[in-house]
Amino acid sequence: MPGGQIFGLGLFTQLIFAGASLFLITWFFNSVADSLENRQARQGETPVEAPAGNLSFEDLVVKATGAAYSAFFDLSLSKINFISNYVAAKQVGDRKWEFTFWELWVPNDFNFDVAQGKFRDKLSKLGKNVSLEAIEWDAKTFRLNIDIDGLNTHSVLLTRTALETEADTAQYVLKDIKKRIPKKYFKGPPRIALIIDDIGYREILELKMLEIDAPITFAIMPFSPTGADFALLAEAKGRETMLHMPMQPKNSNISPGKGGLFVDMPDSEIRRLVNECLDRIPGIVGVNNHMGSRFTSDAGKMAVALREIDKRGLYFIDSRTAGSSKGYEVAEELGMKTSLRNVFLDHYPEYDKILTQFDVLAAVAKRQGTAIAIGHPNENTLHALRVKIPELQAAGIEIVPPSEIIRLQ
Repeated sequence: MPGGQIFGLGLFTQLIFAGASLFLITWFFNSVADSLENRQARQGETPVEAPAGNLSFEDLVVKATGAAYSAFFDLSLSKINFISNYVAAKQVGDRKWEFTFWELWVPNDFNFDVAQGKFRDKLSKLGKNVSLEAIEWDAKTFRLNIDIDGLNTHSVLLTRTALETEADTAQYVLKDIKKRIPKKYFKGPPRIALIIDDIGYREILELKMLEIDAPITFAIMPFSPTGADFALLAEAKGRETMLHMPMQPKNSNISPGKGGLFVDMPDSEIRRLVNECLDRIPGIVGVNNHMGSRFTSDAGKMAVALREIDKRGLYFIDSRTAGSSKGYEVAEELGMKTSLRNVFLDHYPEYDKILTQFDVLAAVAKRQGTAIAIGHPNENTLHALRVKIPELQAAGIEIVPPSEIIRLQ
């Protein structure tokens, strides 16, 4: 059901969202959305925005929520696209409001410019006090900030979740694991490491993940707005943090973001960028690659980058965004502390599919003794972590940081 069909719920929806748990939020969103979808299908309706008129700040916040849902509707984004949807109380001076955050997964061919234009059109009807800021972090992620009277009241993240990996990236299906992964003898219980990538842009969600009572590791984007502060908080809680180093993908039209390493760069520039990015995040103990299907496939250029990482005594985890990646092999040749990703938790970010990936992760660990999974900061993954970590522990599987996986290998 397109999200735009629930825009008319306004403040009532926001209040429900503000006080409800993730389960109740999901139930309420889906049940009301289905009800309105059926009603509008019968009536042949599409969302129609009321004129803004002379509205108060509070009324504009509600109208902006409606305008956003109407834009989602027009962009053919439905409830299955929502991977995060929450509100948080904010106050500046005497202004109080519920800040609304949405993240939606979109297909690889989704046009960010069209989305921006649609939001501008919807919000323009609310008057000059409502403005839109568009930020493209990289080819994968696009952010739209809605401001009212200069205050940020809504944020929308549109994420091409499947863009980061190539078609030849190793993915396991649960029923095939015994065929594809030889059984190894290992001492002690199976152990898994959980890495959450792309940290530094979704502060509220990331802090919720940090509160989970398990040694989750966080890979932080070097030029993210809140990444450095998050690294200090994570270090204080005893969590391992990593630099999530942007690297060139095979598709030349896709940007890995600021600080990205490219194969046509001179070695001196690669060394400079690696050290600049390393310096931006305090307390890190390792590095993994953001995108990088092209760069990690070039053994010579990877060696240049990895030598700088090794000089600081850091480990390297090959995210394996392409089957042709040489990152792990080069790091081993250099004598580095290294390992590689076995499972992507939320490449397909629907909640049920994430739960299945946790089962795949457990099966891999039981076959070979250790396994490393990579996920991302969204509510579906957050909820899955809360559900699955206790299940894994009850099944005798230990959650450990990557450094422990490397030590055991």
